[in-house]
Amino acid sequence: MKDRTTRHPIKVLVAIEPLMYREVLASYLRHHRPQAEVILASGESLEAEAERARPLLIIANEPSTMNKVAETFWVAIRIGEQRIDADISVNGYSATVQNVSPRDVLAAVDRAAEELVDGA
Repeated sequence: MKDRTTRHPIKVLVAIEPLMYREVLASYLRHHRPQAEVILASGESLEAEAERARPLLIIANEPSTMNKVAETFWVAIRIGEQRIDADISVNGYSATVQNVSPRDVLAAVDRAAEELVDGA
């Protein structure tokens, strides 16, 4: 990540289920992007927490329609029996990633951080 992004912390809301996945992903993000503010929420508290925290990026199983329409980037995680896929929409980039990895999610955080810097 470019050094200039460290002056512009990004808020990332992680609301994936099950809880263990949410906590592991949050720990990974905090370790690799310590300047990011990582906020945890359950699926039930997603909308309220998004309203309160106003994150730039939401990572959830099903981001709400409200969050998709708002000026928020998102990663929609789909957990299947054999693999975990994601729909990623960040800074003009939109893709479906099969067998998504933590590095794919980290790339989404970086793209959102670039948008924060470019828009600042």
